[in-house]
Amino acid sequence: MKKRITLLAIAFNFSALSFHLMGQTTTFDYMNSNVGSQKTISWNTSIYGSGFGHRLISIDPGGATTLNLQARHNSATWKDAIVINSQGYVGFGLNPSTYPFHFKFASANRARFEFITNTIDLVSYAPSTNDYGNSAGVFMSGQDGLIMTGQGNNLRFITNNGSYLERMRILPNGNVGINTKNPAYTLSVNGIIGAQEVNVTTTGWADYVFKPEYHLMPLSELESFIEKNGHLPNVPTEREVIENGVNLAEMNVKLLEKVEELTLYIIRLEKSLKSQKQDISVLKRKLE
Repeated sequence: MKKRITLLAIAFNFSALSFHLMGQTTTFDYMNSNVGSQKTISWNTSIYGSGFGHRLISIDPGGATTLNLQARHNSATWKDAIVINSQGYVGFGLNPSTYPFHFKFASANRARFEFITNTIDLVSYAPSTNDYGNSAGVFMSGQDGLIMTGQGNNLRFITNNGSYLERMRILPNGNVGINTKNPAYTLSVNGIIGAQEVNVTTTGWADYVFKPEYHLMPLSELESFIEKNGHLPNVPTEREVIENGVNLAEMNVKLLEKVEELTLYIIRLEKSLKSQKQDISVLKRKLE
């Protein structure tokens, strides 16, 4: 048995080669075991059309030798299906000279991973009128899509405009930062936001100004307060706004409070003017 294996190792250019090893039969349509590269084992499974089949071939393209599993489908040309080089790199559809694990598809627009009834596709779409045209990414089907990080790790989104820059980050606590790496709020944006509509919820509104028990500061006191503090009562100072920012919901309530107070002042002034006009009319009649 050892002699037969040795003979097989040095044989070359056998057509329809068949040998028995441990009770099994292995048949090749072609075998080339020359010393060096281009060692080949071929299976021609069909001669229909231009031919169908598979082969294993050892190649030395330079830099690293490769073991190629090739196939042909109604073609006289062999194409690489899986390539393993002497560095241990694995390529599907190409020689993996750069990356340890490399896929390349010449025509298909997606690669699929299937788990029971759920699928995850790596997709590449040609230019089209669809919103997803001329783009590549991940398509998940069968249940909700999921992006997950390990415990305590951030999820970062990077774009390349000549250099790789982080554009968005999600912290483990759920805070989201856009153009900021240390978001202190649920959503922190370092930049300008454009929106057609913003709906801000609040727990109260400034209609309390119109209730009878509300104390409306006399104008003389208001004047004194402004002269002393440089801002309206119950409104943050310029320094506070610069240091802490503005809570839109709270500020809208405060601004409405001042508008409603101003309305009450105007109503009081209008009543005072009306009373003064009546007094003037009485005085005029007396003078006549």
